Amino acid sequence: MKKLSVGILEDDPTIADRLSAILSSYEPVEKIHLFGDNSAFSDSHALQQMDILLADIALPDGTGIDSIQLMSEVNPDCLIIVITAKNGANTVMKAIQSVANGYLHKSDDSLEIVESIESALAGESPISPSIASLIIKSLQKPAAATPATGDAQ
Repeated sequence: MKKLSVGILEDDPTIADRLSAILSSYEPVEKIHLFGDNSAFSDSHALQQMDILLADIALPDGTGIDSIQLMSEVNPDCLIIVITAKNGANTVMKAIQSVANGYLHKSDDSLEIVESIESALAGESPISPSIASLIIKSLQKPAAATPATGDAQ
């Protein structure tokens, strides 16, 4: 497996350190870039070198979606995984629509985070079960509002 360069966009130092420690123990990761806000991220010269970006949504200088969109323009091959505690339906959908490849909750354990990165590298879209449930509920319409239409002939 090729060596990976990973960016972490996270304003909480405790969470950033936790993610950094998880990635440091993941053998393919060669370089970790830490950013505490959108400004530091957008000023970085490392954007084109990153293979993966783990991005928080709630940042002190705006939304991480701005940085996600910037990364998709500057480095369209970079895999972007949102990792946040923000799990409102609108936030989740905006992040996914802004080209995020996956969406994880900060409470996910270390193994789930590494497995999610491996899943994204394999072309899949990792989503925490709690986030997947939220997406499904937001997309479903109440049964009473949807008339039954059978496909049987």
